[in-house]
Amino acid sequence: MPVWQEFYLAYKDKGIEVVSVSVDAQGVTKVRPYIDGAIATYATLLDEQNHLGSLFNFMAVPNCILMDENGVVEYRKYGGFDIREDSFKNVLLGWAERRPTHDGFIQDGPGISKSKRKTTADRYFRVGVDLYKRGLVKAALEEWKKGCSIDPANWVIRKQIWAVEHPEKFYVGFVDHRWQQKQVDKGV
Repeated sequence: MPVWQEFYLAYKDKGIEVVSVSVDAQGVTKVRPYIDGAIATYATLLDEQNHLGSLFNFMAVPNCILMDENGVVEYRKYGGFDIREDSFKNVLLGWAERRPTHDGFIQDGPGISKSKRKTTADRYFRVGVDLYKRGLVKAALEEWKKGCSIDPANWVIRKQIWAVEHPEKFYVGFVDHRWQQKQVDKGV
């Protein structure tokens, strides 16, 4: 988040707004320390129900969606966007300066059309969130695991399961991406 804060401070006077969205079923208490740590002055929203994932058809994070002032999507990258990587940073800066980059503003292709499988998985996710909010963590995990079994490519659901079962890998300092990769390699 600190690199986004730097970007925001550099471009806010040019009419650029930054809005970050955390997709986290466990709520604001898990997200707030990262916002406070970054001393973020841009807007951060919490999407506990993964409404954006349903709307934009993404199944992994982090993402980047760049829109013009009319809400027209000019660029999107679903999964793996990292502003610290030069290729992504160049796209972002080119967009902010309104000058084409060598790649132009090529989208990564249309979102996956919403299938019955994804819709069903989303429903399990939302039921799980409601159960989690009522303190029924085991039941929530069962619903999320049903959703994940129906839509195994849905990393938003998978990461919520991992975050509840292994909070130390997500909420103590930095997110442990190596641990996540090991889980993927094991087929978990």
